[in-house]
Amino acid sequence: MAFKILISQSIGEEHEAALRELGCEIFRGTGTDFGSVKRDVADCDAMVVFGTAGYTIGKEIIDAGKKLKLLSRFGVGMDIIDVPYAIGKGIAVANMAGATTNAVAEHTIYLMLACAKNAHANDLTFRGGAKHDFADIGGMFATELTGRVLGVAGCGRIGQEVARKAALGLGMRVIGYDPFLPKERFPDFIEYAATCDEVIEAADFLSLHIPATEETFHMFGAPQFARMKPTAYLINAARGSIVDEHALAEALRSGVIAGAGLDVYEVEPLPQDSPLFELPSCVLTPHCAAGTRDGLENSKRYTFENIRDFLEGKAPAHVVRG
Repeated sequence: MAFKILISQSIGEEHEAALRELGCEIFRGTGTDFGSVKRDVADCDAMVVFGTAGYTIGKEIIDAGKKLKLLSRFGVGMDIIDVPYAIGKGIAVANMAGATTNAVAEHTIYLMLACAKNAHANDLTFRGGAKHDFADIGGMFATELTGRVLGVAGCGRIGQEVARKAALGLGMRVIGYDPFLPKERFPDFIEYAATCDEVIEAADFLSLHIPATEETFHMFGAPQFARMKPTAYLINAARGSIVDEHALAEALRSGVIAGAGLDVYEVEPLPQDSPLFELPSCVLTPHCAAGTRDGLENSKRYTFENIRDFLEGKAPAHVVRG
Protein backbone atom coordinates (compact mmCIF):
# COMPACT_ATOMS: atom_id res chain seq x y z
CA MET A 1 0.00 0.00 0.00
CA ALA A 2 1.28 3.47 -0.90
CA PHE A 3 2.64 5.80 1.77
CA LYS A 4 0.06 8.61 1.59
CA ILE A 5 1.25 12.17 2.21
CA LEU A 6 -0.96 15.22 2.65
CA ILE A 7 0.89 18.02 0.81
CA SER A 8 -1.45 20.95 0.16
CA GLN A 9 1.16 22.88 -1.88
CA SER A 10 3.72 21.62 -4.34
CA ILE A 11 7.26 21.02 -3.14
CA GLY A 12 8.44 20.88 -6.75
CA GLU A 13 7.81 18.45 -9.59
CA GLU A 14 11.28 16.91 -9.30
CA HIS A 15 10.92 16.16 -5.59
CA GLU A 16 7.35 14.92 -5.89
CA ALA A 17 8.30 12.62 -8.77
CA ALA A 18 11.10 11.20 -6.60
CA LEU A 19 8.61 10.60 -3.77
CA ARG A 20 6.30 8.73 -6.13
CA GLU A 21 9.22 6.58 -7.21
CA LEU A 22 9.70 5.72 -3.53
CA GLY A 23 6.11 4.46 -3.43
CA CYS A 24 4.36 7.57 -2.10
CA GLU A 25 0.91 8.85 -2.95
CA ILE A 26 0.65 12.64 -2.86
CA PHE A 27 -2.71 13.97 -1.70
CA ARG A 28 -3.40 17.71 -2.11
CA GLY A 29 -6.35 17.70 0.28
CA THR A 30 -9.70 19.41 0.00
CA GLY A 31 -8.81 22.65 1.75
CA THR A 32 -6.49 24.29 4.27
CA ASP A 33 -9.06 25.27 6.90
CA PHE A 34 -9.16 23.38 10.22
CA GLY A 35 -12.12 21.19 9.30
CA SER A 36 -10.70 20.16 5.93
CA VAL A 37 -7.27 19.33 7.35
CA LYS A 38 -8.79 17.34 10.22
CA ARG A 39 -10.84 15.35 7.72
CA ASP A 40 -8.10 14.94 5.12
CA VAL A 41 -5.40 13.75 7.52
CA ALA A 42 -7.49 10.78 8.69
CA ASP A 43 -6.17 8.48 5.97
CA CYS A 44 -2.63 9.85 5.65
CA ASP A 45 0.69 8.45 6.81
CA ALA A 46 2.44 11.82 6.74
CA MET A 47 1.65 15.51 6.44
CA VAL A 48 3.69 18.46 5.27
CA VAL A 49 2.66 21.37 7.49
CA PHE A 50 2.60 24.73 5.74
CA GLY A 51 1.29 27.86 7.46
CA THR A 52 -2.10 27.62 9.16
CA ALA A 53 -4.79 30.28 9.40
CA GLY A 54 -4.99 30.75 13.15
CA TYR A 55 -5.12 27.13 14.29
CA THR A 56 -2.61 24.61 15.57
CA ILE A 57 -1.78 21.13 14.40
CA GLY A 58 -2.65 19.96 17.88
CA LYS A 59 -4.55 17.22 19.68
CA GLU A 60 -7.68 17.22 17.50
CA ILE A 61 -5.89 17.02 14.17
CA ILE A 62 -3.19 14.66 15.43
CA ASP A 63 -5.78 12.32 16.94
CA ALA A 64 -7.76 12.43 13.69
CA GLY A 65 -4.67 11.23 11.82
CA LYS A 66 -4.82 7.70 13.15
CA LYS A 67 -2.20 6.54 10.62
CA LEU A 68 0.14 9.53 11.03
CA LYS A 69 3.79 8.64 11.33
CA LEU A 70 5.50 11.89 10.26
CA LEU A 71 4.79 15.62 10.46
CA SER A 72 7.24 17.64 8.36
CA ARG A 73 7.05 21.40 8.86
CA PHE A 74 7.57 23.50 5.73
CA GLY A 75 9.22 26.17 7.85
CA VAL A 76 11.35 26.53 10.95
CA GLY A 77 8.98 27.86 13.64
CA MET A 78 7.26 25.01 15.44
CA ASP A 79 4.68 27.07 17.34
CA ILE A 80 1.87 25.84 15.04
CA ILE A 81 2.52 22.17 15.91
CA ASP A 82 2.00 20.60 19.33
CA VAL A 83 5.37 18.88 19.14
CA PRO A 84 5.35 17.15 22.56
CA TYR A 85 1.89 15.69 21.92
CA ALA A 86 2.85 14.43 18.47
CA ILE A 87 6.07 12.85 19.71
CA GLY A 88 4.16 11.34 22.63
CA LYS A 89 1.91 9.64 20.09
CA GLY A 90 4.94 8.14 18.36
CA ILE A 91 4.88 10.55 15.43
CA ALA A 92 8.21 11.82 14.09
CA VAL A 93 8.38 15.61 13.72
CA ALA A 94 10.81 17.41 11.41
CA ASN A 95 11.31 20.90 10.07
CA MET A 96 13.65 22.59 7.60
CA ALA A 97 16.04 24.22 10.05
CA GLY A 98 18.81 25.92 8.11
CA ALA A 99 16.97 26.19 4.80
CA THR A 100 16.35 29.92 5.16
CA THR A 101 19.06 30.86 7.67
CA ASN A 102 20.98 33.02 5.21
CA ALA A 103 17.81 34.62 3.82
CA VAL A 104 16.60 35.71 7.26
CA ALA A 105 20.07 36.82 8.33
CA GLU A 106 20.45 39.00 5.23
CA HIS A 107 17.00 40.50 5.80
CA THR A 108 17.95 41.27 9.39
CA ILE A 109 21.01 43.15 8.17
CA TYR A 110 18.79 44.95 5.66
CA LEU A 111 16.45 46.07 8.46
CA MET A 112 19.44 47.32 10.45
CA LEU A 113 20.72 49.32 7.49
CA ALA A 114 17.27 50.68 6.68
CA CYS A 115 16.94 51.92 10.26
CA ALA A 116 20.47 53.31 10.43
CA LYS A 117 20.09 55.22 7.17
CA ASN A 118 16.58 56.59 7.91
CA ALA A 119 15.45 54.82 4.73
CA HIS A 120 11.71 54.96 5.35
CA ALA A 121 11.60 58.58 6.52
CA ASN A 122 13.89 59.76 3.72
CA ASP A 123 11.84 57.89 1.11
CA LEU A 124 8.59 59.47 2.34
CA THR A 125 10.12 62.94 2.45
CA PHE A 126 11.75 62.64 -0.97
CA ARG A 127 8.56 61.35 -2.58
CA GLY A 128 6.77 64.28 -0.97
CA GLY A 129 8.80 66.76 -2.99
CA ALA A 130 12.08 67.24 -1.14
CA LYS A 131 15.04 68.23 -3.29
CA HIS A 132 18.50 66.66 -3.26
CA ASP A 133 19.47 68.74 -0.29
CA PHE A 134 20.42 67.53 3.18
CA ALA A 135 18.62 70.39 4.91
CA ASP A 136 15.49 69.86 2.81
CA ILE A 137 15.02 66.32 4.13
CA GLY A 138 15.05 67.56 7.69
CA GLY A 139 18.74 67.26 8.42
CA MET A 140 18.32 63.65 9.48
CA PHE A 141 21.76 62.26 10.24
CA ALA A 142 22.26 58.62 9.38
CA THR A 143 24.16 56.18 11.60
CA GLU A 144 27.18 54.16 10.48
CA LEU A 145 27.20 50.52 11.55
CA THR A 146 30.99 50.09 11.69
CA GLY A 147 32.11 50.25 15.31
CA ARG A 148 28.55 50.06 16.66
CA VAL A 149 27.38 47.34 19.05
CA LEU A 150 25.01 44.68 17.80
CA GLY A 151 23.20 42.89 20.60
CA VAL A 152 21.93 39.44 19.65
CA ALA A 153 19.24 37.90 21.84
CA GLY A 154 19.20 34.24 20.84
CA CYS A 155 22.37 32.79 19.32
CA GLY A 156 21.07 29.85 17.32
CA ARG A 157 21.68 29.38 13.59
CA ILE A 158 20.18 32.69 12.47
CA GLY A 159 21.47 34.73 15.40
CA GLN A 160 24.99 33.47 14.79
CA GLU A 161 24.79 34.14 11.05
CA VAL A 162 23.59 37.71 11.65
CA ALA A 163 26.43 38.16 14.12
CA ARG A 164 28.99 36.76 11.65
CA LYS A 165 27.86 39.08 8.86
CA ALA A 166 27.78 42.08 11.20
CA ALA A 167 31.17 41.42 12.82
CA LEU A 168 33.17 40.22 9.84
CA GLY A 169 31.39 42.16 7.10
CA LEU A 170 30.42 45.43 8.77
CA GLY A 171 33.01 45.75 11.51
CA MET A 172 30.49 45.76 14.33
CA ARG A 173 31.16 44.63 17.89
CA VAL A 174 28.71 41.83 18.71
CA ILE A 175 27.52 40.81 22.16
CA GLY A 176 25.13 37.90 22.53
CA TYR A 177 22.93 36.08 25.03
CA ASP A 178 21.45 32.61 24.77
CA PRO A 179 20.42 30.63 27.86
CA PHE A 180 20.66 27.35 25.92
CA LEU A 181 24.13 27.85 24.44
CA PRO A 182 27.08 27.21 26.78
CA LYS A 183 29.71 29.95 26.90
CA GLU A 184 32.36 27.67 25.38
CA ARG A 185 30.20 27.16 22.27
CA PHE A 186 29.91 30.86 21.45
CA PRO A 187 31.84 31.66 18.24
CA ASP A 188 34.78 34.01 18.66
CA PHE A 189 32.98 36.87 16.89
CA ILE A 190 30.29 37.03 19.62
CA GLU A 191 31.12 38.31 23.10
CA TYR A 192 29.31 36.19 25.69
CA ALA A 193 26.77 37.91 27.94
CA ALA A 194 25.53 36.14 31.07
CA THR A 195 22.17 37.95 31.04
CA CYS A 196 19.82 39.38 28.45
CA ASP A 197 19.90 42.73 30.27
CA GLU A 198 23.62 43.03 29.49
CA VAL A 199 22.81 42.77 25.79
CA ILE A 200 19.84 45.14 25.98
CA GLU A 201 21.86 47.84 27.72
CA ALA A 202 24.96 47.55 25.50
CA ALA A 203 23.27 47.37 22.10
CA ASP A 204 23.08 50.11 19.48
CA PHE A 205 21.05 47.57 17.49
CA LEU A 206 19.19 44.86 19.39
CA SER A 207 18.34 41.92 17.11
CA LEU A 208 15.90 39.28 18.37
CA HIS A 209 16.23 35.62 17.41
CA ILE A 210 14.00 33.93 19.99
CA PRO A 211 11.21 31.36 19.49
CA ALA A 212 7.59 32.03 20.36
CA THR A 213 6.70 30.23 23.59
CA GLU A 214 4.57 30.98 26.63
CA GLU A 215 7.75 32.07 28.42
CA THR A 216 8.84 34.49 25.67
CA PHE A 217 5.44 36.15 25.12
CA HIS A 218 5.99 39.96 25.26
CA MET A 219 9.51 39.30 26.54
CA PHE A 220 10.44 42.69 25.12
CA GLY A 221 8.18 45.45 26.39
CA ALA A 222 8.31 48.78 28.20
CA PRO A 223 10.79 47.69 30.93
CA GLN A 224 13.25 46.40 28.31
CA PHE A 225 12.88 49.43 26.05
CA ALA A 226 13.59 51.67 29.04
CA ARG A 227 16.92 49.88 29.51
CA MET A 228 17.97 50.46 25.91
CA LYS A 229 19.99 53.44 24.75
CA PRO A 230 17.79 56.29 23.43
CA THR A 231 19.83 56.05 20.20
CA ALA A 232 19.26 52.29 19.85
CA TYR A 233 17.14 50.35 17.36
CA LEU A 234 15.10 47.18 17.88
CA ILE A 235 15.19 44.59 15.07
CA ASN A 236 12.77 41.65 15.00
CA ALA A 237 12.68 39.06 12.23
CA ALA A 238 11.93 36.18 14.60
CA ARG A 239 8.37 35.97 16.01
CA GLY A 240 5.93 38.81 16.55
CA SER A 241 4.59 37.69 19.92
CA ILE A 242 7.92 38.23 21.68
CA VAL A 243 7.46 42.02 21.36
CA ASP A 244 4.76 44.10 23.03
CA GLU A 245 3.84 46.18 19.98
CA HIS A 246 1.81 48.79 21.88
CA ALA A 247 4.72 49.37 24.26
CA LEU A 248 7.07 49.55 21.26
CA ALA A 249 4.90 52.13 19.51
CA GLU A 250 4.88 54.25 22.66
CA ALA A 251 8.66 53.90 23.06
CA LEU A 252 9.15 55.08 19.48
CA ARG A 253 6.62 57.89 19.77
CA SER A 254 8.15 59.22 22.99
CA GLY A 255 11.78 58.80 21.92
CA VAL A 256 12.68 56.12 24.45
CA ILE A 257 14.45 54.36 21.56
CA ALA A 258 15.40 55.70 18.13
CA GLY A 259 13.65 53.24 15.84
CA ALA A 260 12.70 49.70 14.93
CA GLY A 261 12.82 47.32 11.99
CA LEU A 262 10.14 44.63 12.01
CA ASP A 263 9.29 41.71 9.74
CA VAL A 264 6.98 39.82 12.14
CA TYR A 265 3.93 40.80 14.15
CA GLU A 266 1.74 39.46 16.91
CA VAL A 267 -1.26 39.47 14.55
CA GLU A 268 -0.57 38.86 10.86
CA PRO A 269 -1.27 40.56 8.63
CA LEU A 270 -0.58 43.61 10.76
CA PRO A 271 -3.95 45.38 11.28
CA GLN A 272 -4.26 48.59 9.27
CA ASP A 273 -5.07 50.55 12.44
CA SER A 274 -1.77 49.55 14.07
CA PRO A 275 0.06 52.63 15.41
CA LEU A 276 3.27 51.21 13.93
CA PHE A 277 2.12 52.30 10.47
CA GLU A 278 2.09 55.92 11.60
CA LEU A 279 5.71 56.01 12.80
CA PRO A 280 8.36 57.01 10.23
CA SER A 281 11.04 55.66 12.59
CA CYS A 282 9.64 52.15 12.14
CA VAL A 283 10.66 50.11 9.08
CA LEU A 284 8.05 47.44 8.33
CA THR A 285 8.20 44.44 5.99
CA PRO A 286 5.43 41.82 5.57
CA HIS A 287 6.99 38.67 7.12
CA CYS A 288 9.04 38.15 3.99
CA ALA A 289 12.53 37.61 5.41
CA ALA A 290 12.64 33.95 4.39
CA GLY A 291 11.07 34.64 1.00
CA THR A 292 14.00 34.24 -1.36
CA ARG A 293 14.21 31.96 -4.40
CA ASP A 294 17.20 30.21 -2.85
CA GLY A 295 15.41 29.75 0.46
CA LEU A 296 12.33 28.32 -1.24
CA GLU A 297 14.38 25.79 -3.19
CA ASN A 298 16.23 24.80 -0.02
CA SER A 299 12.90 24.39 1.78
CA LYS A 300 11.50 22.11 -0.90
CA ARG A 301 14.65 20.01 -0.92
CA TYR A 302 14.81 19.75 2.88
CA THR A 303 11.16 18.65 2.98
CA PHE A 304 11.81 15.94 0.41
CA GLU A 305 14.89 14.78 2.32
CA ASN A 306 12.94 14.54 5.59
CA ILE A 307 10.35 12.26 3.98
CA ARG A 308 12.94 10.23 2.08
CA ASP A 309 15.03 9.65 5.21
CA PHE A 310 11.97 8.55 7.15
CA LEU A 311 10.96 6.11 4.42
CA GLU A 312 14.48 4.69 4.44
CA GLY A 313 14.24 4.02 8.16
CA LYS A 314 16.53 6.86 9.22
CA ALA A 315 15.81 9.78 11.53
CA PRO A 316 15.15 12.80 9.30
CA ALA A 317 18.17 15.10 9.08
CA HIS A 318 16.08 17.92 10.52
CA VAL A 319 14.18 15.98 13.16
CA VAL A 320 12.70 17.96 16.06
CA ARG A 321 13.02 16.58 19.56
CA GLY A 322 10.43 17.54 22.15
